[in-house]
Amino acid sequence: MEFSKEFFLSLLRGETELTGKLENFDLYLLHHVLPLSTNGLESLARQIEAFMADTPDVDAEMRARFNPINWLGEYLMRHHPRYATKQERAMYKKFDQWISVEHAKREFLKRREDALYIFKSCETELKRIAERQDLPYILSRLGDSWYLGSVFVDNISGEALDAAVDDIGCVSFSRFWQMLIKWFESQTIITVDTFAEAAIRRAEAEKAMVAAEFSRKLLFEERTHRGTDERLSRQNARKERALRDPILRDILAGVKVMKAMDRGGDIPTTGEHIDIIVGQLEDLDCFAELPDKRVWNKDAQLAMIEFQRRLDKLSIGDVDAYTLTRLLNCEAEAKQLQKDAQARVDAAGEERKKQEADEEKKKAKLAADARKRVEEEKKVEEMRRKKTEEEKIAAKLQKRDNAFTLVREMSFSGNARGSLTNYGNKLIRLILDNTDVSSVQISLLNDDGKLETVAASPNDMAVSLGKVWGPNDGPSVSFEVISSRSSAYIPNVSESDRVRFFGQRAAGAAFFVPVTDPTGHVYGVISADTCAKARQGFDTAGYQISSEDQEFIDSFSQKIATTLQDVDLQRKLRVVAQTAVNAIIAKTKAKHAFFAFVDPQTQRPDGKIDSSACVAAVGSYSTYVQKIDSDKNPGQLTGQLLPDPSTTFPIHDENGTLLAVVGVLLDEPRREEDVAKCADIADRLNVAVKELRKDKRGTKQRCVLEAQNINEDARLRLLLGSIVLQQLRGHVENLDTKTWAELKSYTNPPPIIIKVMQAVGVVLNYSPKDLDTWAKIRVLIGPPLVSKLVAFDPTTVMKKLKWQRASKIMKGIVKEAVMEKGSLPALQLFHWYEVASELRQDAVDARRQAQLTAEEEDAGDEELDDTQ
Repeated sequence: MEFSKEFFLSLLRGETELTGKLENFDLYLLHHVLPLSTNGLESLARQIEAFMADTPDVDAEMRARFNPINWLGEYLMRHHPRYATKQERAMYKKFDQWISVEHAKREFLKRREDALYIFKSCETELKRIAERQDLPYILSRLGDSWYLGSVFVDNISGEALDAAVDDIGCVSFSRFWQMLIKWFESQTIITVDTFAEAAIRRAEAEKAMVAAEFSRKLLFEERTHRGTDERLSRQNARKERALRDPILRDILAGVKVMKAMDRGGDIPTTGEHIDIIVGQLEDLDCFAELPDKRVWNKDAQLAMIEFQRRLDKLSIGDVDAYTLTRLLNCEAEAKQLQKDAQARVDAAGEERKKQEADEEKKKAKLAADARKRVEEEKKVEEMRRKKTEEEKIAAKLQKRDNAFTLVREMSFSGNARGSLTNYGNKLIRLILDNTDVSSVQISLLNDDGKLETVAASPNDMAVSLGKVWGPNDGPSVSFEVISSRSSAYIPNVSESDRVRFFGQRAAGAAFFVPVTDPTGHVYGVISADTCAKARQGFDTAGYQISSEDQEFIDSFSQKIATTLQDVDLQRKLRVVAQTAVNAIIAKTKAKHAFFAFVDPQTQRPDGKIDSSACVAAVGSYSTYVQKIDSDKNPGQLTGQLLPDPSTTFPIHDENGTLLAVVGVLLDEPRREEDVAKCADIADRLNVAVKELRKDKRGTKQRCVLEAQNINEDARLRLLLGSIVLQQLRGHVENLDTKTWAELKSYTNPPPIIIKVMQAVGVVLNYSPKDLDTWAKIRVLIGPPLVSKLVAFDPTTVMKKLKWQRASKIMKGIVKEAVMEKGSLPALQLFHWYEVASELRQDAVDARRQAQLTAEEEDAGDEELDDTQ
C-alpha cells in the first residue's frame, strides 16, 4: 500500500480537537501503529485470497492449520522496525518527517496568544498600526522571543508577506496569523525538534541570566564592605570640595539641575564638579566597570541611574538637590548600609520560611487549578453539546423556512388544483425531509365532492395516485376532518376501522389535517403515516408521530391553504386587471400599460419587475404576458425584466401590503388629467381587491349587476364598472335639494346641458315627447329621477335602439365641455351616462361570449330597422 502525504493528512484530527488528555494521540498512532499494522493487514489479505483461490500449490494441511491472528502476530514480529527493509525504513523516515512537521505546527498554534502579545508590543513601540515594511522586524522579534533565530525572516517569502496586507496597506494580527498558518502548512524547515532545541536554548539563557544576577549581587556585597575607612576619608574631602564648587552649590540649593546627557541642559559636562560626582560614584561601586577617566559620559550616567535605583528614586539620570545631598552624605549612608546588611541576614531566614509557606500554597493552588480546569472542561463540553443541539434546531428551522418559501412560489401557478398538481411532489418531499413520517399523500376535493389523490410519496404512487373516493364509499377519516375542519391523529391505523387503505393494511400511526384557508374553505386533506417504520420492526412507541411533526404538518397545510387562496385571488385579478389596463388605454393618451404582481419576499432592490409577474397588458407590454395553463404550464420566473414605465401606481391588499403595480408609459410631456385618470382606475383596483377577498368558494358570489350572474368571467369583467356605478349612485343620491334646484332654475340653459339630460332620459325609458323641450325636462328633475338613476341596471337585457339614440345625442360632448358650461348635477349625470354606456357594452360582450345574445340582438335590429 502506498502512503502519500494526502493520505497522512486525511488521518489527522481537526484543529479544534487538539485538546484534552489524548492530545497528539493521532500522531502517536500514525507513528507507532499505522505503517506496520497496515502492511500486515494488506499481507494477511493477500494470504487469505491465496487460500480462497484454492490453487494446487497451497498445502491443505497448512490451510486447515491457518489462524489469521497468529499469522498477523508473526508478521508484526518479523517486520518490527528494528528489522525493517531499506524500503520500509524509507517509509518510516518519511512518516517521521511528516509527523515532526505536524507536531511543530500544533506547537505553533498553541502560541497564538504569545504571538499576539509580541505583535501588539511592536505596534506600541512603533506607535502606529503595523504595515508591510514592519513585518520583517516583527518576525525577527517573534523568532528571538521563541529562540528560533531568524528562521521566519530567512524563509518566509515576500509574496507571503504581501498577502498579509489589507486594501489600505495595513496589517492586522488576524491576517498576520493566517499568513503564518499558511506558511507552516507548506514548510518543512521547522519540526518538533526545532521547538525542542529552542526550549533548551531558552532554559540555558535563563540559567545564564540567573547566574549573572547572582554574580552581580556577590560583587556588590564585596565592594560594599571593602575599604570603608579609606572611602570615608575620600568622601569627606569631596564633600568639602563640593561645598566650595559654585556649580554644585547651586545644585544643592535647588537653583539648578544637571540633566542627563540625552536631555540637554546648561551645566558643563566637564570640570571640578564632574570629578567630584564621578569619584563619589566610584567609591559607592555604582559603575559596572571602573572608568579610565572621570568624565560625564554614558557610563557615568548609568552609574548615577544605579545610585538613584538604590535610593528607590525614579531613575532618569538627572542630578538634583536630593540626589546630590544623598550622594555626598556618605558617612550616614554607610552606617545605614551596615544596618541593612545585618537586616538582610535576618531577613534571609524569614525568607526561607516564607518560601516554604509559599511552596505549600503553590501546591495547594496547583491542585485547586487542576480541579478548576476539570470543571471548566466539563462546562466547555456541555456548551459544545448545547451549541450542537442549537445548530441542529437552527438547521431544521432553516429547512422549514425554505419549505415555506416553496409554498410562496405556488402563487404563480394559476389555480388551486394546478398549484398542488404541479408542486405536490415537491411539497411531499419537504414534509418527508422535515419530519420523521415515512409516507405522505395530498388529496383534493373535486367538483363532485369526492377526494382525489393528486400527489403521494414515491413508495405509495403505484397504489394511491389518482384514486378517487367519496363520503358514501365507506368510513374515511379524511372526510371526518373535512367536516370538522380539525386534524385527527390515530396511534395505530391497523386497529382502526375509520382508515381507508388502498394497499395492504399495516400497522403504524397516521395524522390527517384539512387544507383550509382563512375563510373556512376546504381544498382537501394531507395525510401522513409511519407504516413503513412499523414494517421495519419499530414498536408502537417507535413509530408514533411526534407533536412537533404534527404541528409542522398542520402549519404547512395552513400555509398551503393561504397560498391557494392567494392563487385564486390572483387568478381573478388577472381578469379584472386586463379590464383595468384596457380602460387606461381607452380613457387616456397612453398606448402602453401593464399590471404585474409583486412578491415582497423576492422583490429586487432596484424596484425592477420580472417579466413573469406581468399578467395583463396592452401595447408593447403585451409580449411579456405569460400564457399560464395551470395544469400544464405553471408560471416560472424568467429573469427577464420589464421595461421601466414612466408612471406606476401601487395596488395593496386589505392589510396594506404591496400586492401589485399598474405601470403606464405616457408620452412626454405627461398630461395631469391622464395621470389622474390612471390613479382613479388604480383606486378602483384597490377596492376590487378588497371585494374579491370577500368571495367564499363553493357559494354564489354577491353580484351588483344582472350581467354579473352570467358566469364567473362576466362577474370579474364587470367588477370595476360596478364599483364605479355604485360610487356614482352614491354621489347622485347625496346631491341635496338645493343642488338639483340650481339645475332646475335654468330658464335657458346651455345646449350641452339639455343634450346630457335628453340622453339620460332616453336611457331611463322616458318618452321622446317628454324630452323635446327644456320646459318638459325641468318637470322631470326631482326625486323620481334620482330613484330611477340609483335603481337603473345598464346590464339587463334591453333593446339597443335607445342606446343608439342616446349615443347620437351625446356625440361630440366631452367631460371638459360639461365642466365648463354645466353644473354639478349635470356633470354627475354625464359621468353616470358614460359608465352606464360602458357597462351596457361590456354586458353585451359578455352575453355574446356566453352565446346568450341572439334574442337581444335580433330584437334590437328589428326595432332599429322600423325607425329608419
